[in-house]
Amino acid sequence: MEMTSQTEPLLSDGNKPSSESDISKETKKSKWTRTQILTAIILPLMNLVRASSFGVIVPFYPTEATKKGVSTVVIGFIFGTYELVEFLASPIFGSIACSL
Repeated sequence: MEMTSQTEPLLSDGNKPSSESDISKETKKSKWTRTQILTAIILPLMNLVRASSFGVIVPFYPTEATKKGVSTVVIGFIFGTYELVEFLASPIFGSIACSL
């Protein structure tokens, strides 16, 4: 069995490409799976919904919370907690997304 260096690409049949066009043909043939396509569609949509829902609440929440007697410090903690949870959960969901 012939050993190849790490810089020499192999085609899916295990042979070395004879030219750059063979490499581009092999790249064009690779297709996404159904799961990858759904993931590529759903994740940006989830991010859009998350950002939109947070963006709708931000202008009105502090005023309404102040009317109900909530201090500005607590309002700041609420918004800060949201960002903290998002920061801590991102690596977890990122690793799940990479495994799909």
